[in-house]
Amino acid sequence: MSSRRYLLFTICYLLINGAAAHTGSVNPFLIMFGNLPRCTQQDIPLLADYELLIFDRMRFKQINNNTWKAIKTASPSTKILLYQAGPLVANNTDSKPVYYLNNLGRYDVSRGSSDGNLNKDHPDWFLKNVFGKRVNFSKYPANYYLDFGNAEFVDYWIKHSLEDISFQKWRADGIFVDEAAVCRENKLKYLTGYTPEKYRDCKNWDKAMNDYLATASAAIHKQNQLFAANRGHSRYEAGTKAWLELDKIKAPLDMVLEEGAFSVSWGGGDVLFFPVEEWKRQIDLPASIKQSAIGMISHTNLALNNTGTAANGEKVTHDQVLRFSIGSYLLSRNLHGPTTYFMFIGNKEVNGYNKLIPTEMYSKFDIGAPLGKYRKAPKKEIYLRQYTDGYVYVNPTDQKIENISLAPDFHPRTDNKNVKKDGQSWYLDLNPHDAAIISKTRNAGLSEATRTRVLPTPPHFNLQ
Repeated sequence: MSSRRYLLFTICYLLINGAAAHTGSVNPFLIMFGNLPRCTQQDIPLLADYELLIFDRMRFKQINNNTWKAIKTASPSTKILLYQAGPLVANNTDSKPVYYLNNLGRYDVSRGSSDGNLNKDHPDWFLKNVFGKRVNFSKYPANYYLDFGNAEFVDYWIKHSLEDISFQKWRADGIFVDEAAVCRENKLKYLTGYTPEKYRDCKNWDKAMNDYLATASAAIHKQNQLFAANRGHSRYEAGTKAWLELDKIKAPLDMVLEEGAFSVSWGGGDVLFFPVEEWKRQIDLPASIKQSAIGMISHTNLALNNTGTAANGEKVTHDQVLRFSIGSYLLSRNLHGPTTYFMFIGNKEVNGYNKLIPTEMYSKFDIGAPLGKYRKAPKKEIYLRQYTDGYVYVNPTDQKIENISLAPDFHPRTDNKNVKKDGQSWYLDLNPHDAAIISKTRNAGLSEATRTRVLPTPPHFNLQ
């Protein structure tokens, strides 16, 4: 094996198998988009505690003119990916230096490329709707979709993405591509503003998108760079199928992202919980993906300690959404094979991805490593899984479920209001869309106060 191929194999192994400074039941990753808030020297211990970081390239100079070096000095195994918009180009970034770009940045300027710019030299590469007008991204109308099924455009995208990111002094471990979305049936208008004439159905869209990602992945790997993509829509049957098809390619992506896992801030109210059938598809997804690590992101519009209303009218708290999201992750976390990463964003409506999130939030839920797969409780819509140091119980329904039988080695704190005893058996009640993450007895020789605890602490996380 050549030295270059060995280096790439080592990097991919570390990413997929989650070797980094942080240890615990949750494999955390962090996305920070934009230039603010700036990273400082004081942030290094926290950043180094993450296994995977996704940044804009413009953060490179923020810490001692080489943020990546500062982080890797503290944690050599932490992987850093740099953001690049997928098959999109913005018409308002041509004046920006390459360092400040987050897309191809060649709408009306070539930036010295012999291939020219996109607007004037390659107008046929733009996706068009049934009226012959260019398709823009509805949430960001300055961004236009290019035809990811056009081989010439794909080559252009790869060439200039590498040129702007991987062949520069701010080169990191790889590239994270956004807007590589799986199609949602009957929702192409939502994704793109208007249905593209070329991709009127999801089958054609997903085939072309997967081919684009497969070609890009192979080319970027040749440069000893990792490659990851934001996919989405895994809660739908057709979406899961597209994920599984992509997982079959010869040069698999190093990580694929589900930006809306388990509980989300969109869809009305302060949080939207998915129907059990859709939630379960996401729980089952990591074990089905054999070649790529998976990143799962949950979020809510509620700030810490706040109470609000879910899309279905249910009263919820920030801590409940956090508990439910991490409990769902713990059910889904891969037992063998590629790593399952997780990120939780509170108060997403305000800052979204401009947050430096302490990993302590995840460490409070540490119950060791998973033992076997999750299972469904008999006669109850409760899903549970055993870990080396505890158990996770999740109620994904909109109904309170009572008298959940706890494992025989569970010894609760006496101040836990959710737990009750009947004879020698212990039971738990779980509110709608809630989870219990509980430690089990570690050493029978210790006092009950020492050897048992209900996670997480401090008190505002208690299962009330």
